[in-house]
Amino acid sequence: MLDLKGRRVGITRARADAVSFAEQVAAGSGQPVLLPCIRIAAPDDLEPLLSSARDLEQFDGILLGSKNAAIAAARAVFHRGRSTQVPVFAVGKQTAGRLAQDDELQAAFAGPKHAPEEYRAEALVELLKEQVEDLNGRRFW
Repeated sequence: MLDLKGRRVGITRARADAVSFAEQVAAGSGQPVLLPCIRIAAPDDLEPLLSSARDLEQFDGILLGSKNAAIAAARAVFHRGRSTQVPVFAVGKQTAGRLAQDDELQAAFAGPKHAPEEYRAEALVELLKEQVEDLNGRRFW
């Protein structure tokens, strides 16, 4: 554990997502300062998301960039009334963990699940290159 020696640490995550990190800062003798720069909210119009979820099988994979995206995508999948076997590619430790442990997400995304060893976008691109034979012309949701 890093000793922060009373240093203030700005946390810019959405308020609901900042609690765990703020606790870690406090445990390291730091002073967490919540500075939420974003707010996670549903779009005003859900129809484009729900419409695209109706035909998920036309896609070669589902890319999930955050645990919030995974939750929203799962809700869209449930709205269509059936799970999907389309492979899921997640970037981020929390997203991959949530996919592996959350029963609701397991039910929505019944196909293969992939996550890179490194949790960054470039690693996700490399993983896609390994898992998908030719990315040219492929479609991802």
